[in-house]
Amino acid sequence: MEFIYHKPILYSALSRLLVNYESEWYSEIDAEGKLPKWEALNSEMTENAKNLLAYLQTGDEAKFDAYLSRVGKAKDSPEAKGFETLRREISRFPADYKESPSEKLTKAQFESYAKMEALEKQVTAWEKTKEKIKKMLWWEDVAKGLSKLNQQNDTPPKNGEATSATTAPTTEADTTPTGHI
Repeated sequence: MEFIYHKPILYSALSRLLVNYESEWYSEIDAEGKLPKWEALNSEMTENAKNLLAYLQTGDEAKFDAYLSRVGKAKDSPEAKGFETLRREISRFPADYKESPSEKLTKAQFESYAKMEALEKQVTAWEKTKEKIKKMLWWEDVAKGLSKLNQQNDTPPKNGEATSATTAPTTEADTTPTGHI
């Protein structure tokens, strides 16, 4: 089994998230419908793979330049030349190769396809991981529930209502004072 500390980038990013307080996880949704703090982490986790994938799939030179600048490589580096060669191989794939790659691609083409698939999986794996993490962030719901409970208990009686306080049943996790001894 591979442990998270064997992946320094993932370990660093997740430890930063897990150590900080709740507001580092949650924030208001911006005008684009995204959570800004998650988007910053998305960039860190998948930006290189997304840029490289866009270059390999569509030949987007701007994305390739962005990838090279992020990893600190020059356009004439061996790594860049290797990706340029891979891009040329991918551009020669038959138009309908996605229907059945193992049958429609030669062995060499299939190896190139596998490299591209690995990048796609890297991008989608973070999206799936992010959704799992969000589901584990149960304390936002707890905080909202406690806040709502406190508001109900602190509401002054309306005109004509009796002043006897009724309290909601408490749970083991509820440690809010009710004012009764």
